[in-house]
Amino acid sequence: MNLRQHFHCLLLAILGSASCQVSATDLTTSEQIQRLYIGYLGRAADGAGLEYWTNEVDNGAITVDQIRINIVNEQPEYLENYGQLSNTELAIKVYQNLLNREPDQAGLDYWVNELETGSIAPEDLIIAYINGISSAEDEQVMANKLTAAECYTSHPGIYSADNIEKIITELDSSASYSQCPPVADAGENQSFAIGESAQVAGFGVDLESTVTYQWRQIYGPTIEVGNTEAAALTFTAPDVSQCISEPLVFELKVTDDAGAVGTDTVQVNITRDFPGDSNSLVEMQTNLGTVNLELFDSTAPVTASNFMKYVDASFYDEKLFHRVIPNFVVQAGLVTSDYRTVTTGLLPAIENEASNGLSNLRGTIAMARTSNPDSAQAQFFINQADNTMLDYQEGGSAGYAVFGQVTSGIEVIDAMVAVETTTVQDGQGIQYQDFPVDPIIIESVSCYIATDSSE
Repeated sequence: MNLRQHFHCLLLAILGSASCQVSATDLTTSEQIQRLYIGYLGRAADGAGLEYWTNEVDNGAITVDQIRINIVNEQPEYLENYGQLSNTELAIKVYQNLLNREPDQAGLDYWVNELETGSIAPEDLIIAYINGISSAEDEQVMANKLTAAECYTSHPGIYSADNIEKIITELDSSASYSQCPPVADAGENQSFAIGESAQVAGFGVDLESTVTYQWRQIYGPTIEVGNTEAAALTFTAPDVSQCISEPLVFELKVTDDAGAVGTDTVQVNITRDFPGDSNSLVEMQTNLGTVNLELFDSTAPVTASNFMKYVDASFYDEKLFHRVIPNFVVQAGLVTSDYRTVTTGLLPAIENEASNGLSNLRGTIAMARTSNPDSAQAQFFINQADNTMLDYQEGGSAGYAVFGQVTSGIEVIDAMVAVETTTVQDGQGIQYQDFPVDPIIIESVSCYIATDSSE
């Protein structure tokens, strides 16, 4: 009996099916339990757990069948990950555990109906799935899962839980693992300053053969790198024109003599060297003058980062201040210079950080939102007066999140609220009150680095 047949029959045997006979010499207690972990928990058994259950079975304290029932009905990990799933979600999840793919729609509909009518119990779902497997590809996936899981349990110092989880969840039938698969480790995520000589050191492990290395960049601005077939990848950290640079992501692939492959990725962040205060500094050019802002990156990290992402994308360029109210606020980020309401380029809404202790005082910048506290996207306003009624109040108002302040150019804000306003309607039928008769245009928004005036 080959490994694929062994795995197929073994699962049938331990799950109570009489359709496949496996002799006692074909399996061990630990193998049976290992396959329960794969099928029901989607992972390899840890060494301590496998040893405990194997001893319990061998000593007659429990049977493998009782372990199966225990996993589905009492095991905390199973109950946490599966206990609240709908029948549809459960059917898909168990199928993915076994075969790394979802069932086709007709099959899914059938199994969901079987679960909902009580024709099959959740603990018997794997039995039904295994009985229905007929393709060599699916059986190879299961056999590969077994080999990988056994490698983890047998060699815990070499195959980490993260290594083996990645292998088990990404296996396909393109290769047959007759031996322990290679493991790639691209190292920890790192940060380098612009111009710094950078190196990401990876390694590959294979118990039975040597491995070759292959690096490639899979995300971020393309850069020149050193030898891509060495264990370590070297490069010079590139300059970044953005305030928040995109990370660079590299993939390491290791291949053994049998053609089996292991992959891993590492993220590299490129940082600017901001002297003095590390807060982000922003320059906003308008047709009425320049406004400089300091963002409170530490106190309002989500909001400040969100704003800087829009700055990086040049989102605010050629947008209007569409709402200006004396002794209150000036607001922007929603209307373009050709009087259209923005519908593209918006990022997902962010959580409201108004409880950060910052107050809507004159000269501060905060996020506009709807009645939903966590609905802020791109619109912001600058307080032209103290507006503490917009602050967070415990047990009361959710508030409006302050995330920065004007450091110069407050007179430009004062000039904005002094202009004549009217009520307008854009081409989409959206009405705006307190709209400047003569447009106030944001020409550009960019980050900058403060200079030391003493030099």
